[in-house]
Amino acid sequence: MTLNIECSLPKLIFEGSNFDELEDSDFSNVVKTLHECVEKMGIKLIGNPIESAIVSAIHFSKNISFLDYTTVSSVLKYVEKANISRRLDLNTKRFDNGGSAVYFYAKSHAFVLYDKIQDLKQPKGRGVEDNTFHAQMDIFDEIRRVHRQPLEILRLEYRLLNRVKLKAALKIIGAPGLTTFRELFSARLSHKLLQHYWVNIMDSLKYPILSESLSVEEVVREVLRQQKWHATPSKTLQIIGCYYGIRELGMRSFNGMFNKYFSVGSIYRTLAQMNDLEFKQSQKFDPFNHIGKELSEFKPLKMKDLVLPF
Repeated sequence: MTLNIECSLPKLIFEGSNFDELEDSDFSNVVKTLHECVEKMGIKLIGNPIESAIVSAIHFSKNISFLDYTTVSSVLKYVEKANISRRLDLNTKRFDNGGSAVYFYAKSHAFVLYDKIQDLKQPKGRGVEDNTFHAQMDIFDEIRRVHRQPLEILRLEYRLLNRVKLKAALKIIGAPGLTTFRELFSARLSHKLLQHYWVNIMDSLKYPILSESLSVEEVVREVLRQQKWHATPSKTLQIIGCYYGIRELGMRSFNGMFNKYFSVGSIYRTLAQMNDLEFKQSQKFDPFNHIGKELSEFKPLKMKDLVLPF
């Protein structure tokens, strides 16, 4: 007999809430709770089959909090411009009462970024996930009242939807061959996979999308300076045109639009030269530095950590 189990582990442990994040030390409690749930359905388990169960799909996730007036929507506005592989479709969802979500997705996997608090406010069936726990909204409102400033939560999810893609993703981060629930219940794996994907996003946003706003004269001067003796009038004009196109549309959309009228890869060399240039980061980059720092440290975010110190 084969038994397939699909559930949200944080919701299972934290009474319907997936805001608090699980830690490796929670594993025994997770297994015990799952065991009890299965037996309540009249299914008798012998030994520890849950620990050794083969994982078919898994979502690795992280909540990032902002208490500095940064809004998740402002971050996602730039993430939409990231030059993620065109093998992934891009979709943006706007919530009716504010907030948004960005999906980079394919049949086998997806990377999703969304406004966690606004998602909780959505009517059933309209959010990123099916929310059944709304009491935490009162806590968010209380935190905002005490701080007298907005609390914003960005949620990142890397969704691996079948075993083939899961195996490939684990190989990329140097952890091949892991298949069981016990092996994959790991903060280290979650950390590595989310950070790997986030680095790809940041590499495509750094220049020129999140650079300082420059005048046309300053852009021309920087392009000429960084090309040094290799500059030609035509090459310089191409790079300047790419600078403004990428800054406005993002590399992905700009390249896609260009390739509608010309051969695929026709501006590949110019785009590559564009990526070689460096421009001073603007303050728009600060929230992204914060996200990078939080992913690097990878400390579990708990509701009590936002409430108790104040």
